[in-house]
Amino acid sequence: VTSGRLVGDAFVGGVECDQLAFRNDDVDWQIWISKGAQKLPIKYVITTKWLTGAPQYSLRFSNWKAGEVDAKLFSFKPPANAKKLERIESDEVGELVLEDSK
Repeated sequence: VTSGRLVGDAFVGGVECDQLAFRNDDVDWQIWISKGAQKLPIKYVITTKWLTGAPQYSLRFSNWKAGEVDAKLFSFKPPANAKKLERIESDEVGELVLEDSK
């Protein structure tokens, strides 16, 4: 991140939010976080600056069901034939490049 700032107040789908904007060399992104007791992401926009036309990708979040979550949901038991990847990277257009550990 090369810069970030609070843009200000905004409404997304009738929800009052704080709008924040961030920038780096290749991508700009904005996120809208709901105001109130629970701060939840409501909208996210990514602008890819290095592709012709600077396409934007937009996500909207709704129908949040926040509350306690059973810790077992985060327990991972890999299958017997699973391979460990040392790292996962993406190429210039976002395709994943996978490398297994040896």
